[in-house]
Amino acid sequence: MKNYIKTLAMLLMVSLGVVSCNDTEEFDDYKVTYPTSVPLGYYHSVYTIDGNYEYGVLLTKNDKDSIVFQLIMEGKPTAGQDSATVRTLLSTTEVSYNDTIGTLTAVDTLGQNFYETNMSACMAYQKNKHQMTLSVEYGKKRFTSVLVPTTDEPSVASRWIANGLVLDLKNVGETPETLPGLIYTDPANEEAKPEKLVYSYAAKSGEFTTESGKKGTFNYNENYQLVVTYNNTTYTCDRTFSVPEPENFVQVANGVYSHSVGVIEGGPVFTDVYESSLYQSDKNPNSFIIAPWANSESGLNVLVNPADGSIVVPQQYTGVDDQQYGPMFAVDVASYTGGQVQSNSHFDGKVFHLDLAYVVSAGFFGMVNETFEITETAATNGKVEAVKRNNLTYALSGQKLYKKNF
Repeated sequence: MKNYIKTLAMLLMVSLGVVSCNDTEEFDDYKVTYPTSVPLGYYHSVYTIDGNYEYGVLLTKNDKDSIVFQLIMEGKPTAGQDSATVRTLLSTTEVSYNDTIGTLTAVDTLGQNFYETNMSACMAYQKNKHQMTLSVEYGKKRFTSVLVPTTDEPSVASRWIANGLVLDLKNVGETPETLPGLIYTDPANEEAKPEKLVYSYAAKSGEFTTESGKKGTFNYNENYQLVVTYNNTTYTCDRTFSVPEPENFVQVANGVYSHSVGVIEGGPVFTDVYESSLYQSDKNPNSFIIAPWANSESGLNVLVNPADGSIVVPQQYTGVDDQQYGPMFAVDVASYTGGQVQSNSHFDGKVFHLDLAYVVSAGFFGMVNETFEITETAATNGKVEAVKRNNLTYALSGQKLYKKNF
């Protein structure tokens, strides 16, 4: 439970930009002497709250001897169209390490990452000095995972760049021998079009054939850069972030959203009841958005496990800022408490039963039961638009803050 408390506290501190990620003085029972550095290599997740993805971090060096932090995401079988998909979310040399608290921090403030917004990531040693807690924030969203060092090598699926060459390798294709990709040989020319290719990779070496029949080879070097030979030229390519694919949420139903129909712990936060709509991802059929919802501009993202109907609600911004405690977020109770508070978030085919915790950096205002009941199938199939409710009924000024640890 101590490790859970520590992970939760780190997540909340990251959400407010207080990127210490690991405060052993406050959360550990005794002083820990952490390693003086984080060894270069590949670290992979062993436990991720978000059920659809696993994560890897590659720490390596570039030609300038700078440490490079690369964050890789892999789709699980539950991720729908994202299943088995590999993306590089972040690649940055803005890396620092504090050996007093055992925390490595990587940041991108220019939006040069998969999410195209400010992004920060922390790897914090746990007390066993083997596992590391990964905490990632981008925009108003965040996720956590637990990593361990591994001798496996990271996937070659990514976008690779060098002077005069861009090679974009995908990880999902018809067969392992014909994985798709694109190649640019004049990336500085904005009007230049990429050429399609198929590739294969096995036994630490790869080869590809372009649509016009040209062939090339590639392999990792000691720094996990990709050495590509093509058109009688050898390129040493650096991994960069994957280009984001558009995701559309299509309207599939209309219904009624009801806040705080019951209280699990704390008190009710919002008490409104209003008409809303349900939208389904065209990439992941298990991912939905309920909009309008609260004061959010993007609605409430809900992930449904098709096997049993259970629901995960990733922590997300409500659109409401408390004058004393700052931004308020919503997250499913099971994730917030590590399963220590009983929760029954599920979809029964007609009603989304949502056990939500409304949290701020210092604690929570309430853990409540909320529902979205489908009343009709949508006739328009329209795409979700930014919808914001500005007249929510809530009384944060008199709402008690609970600082209970789980």
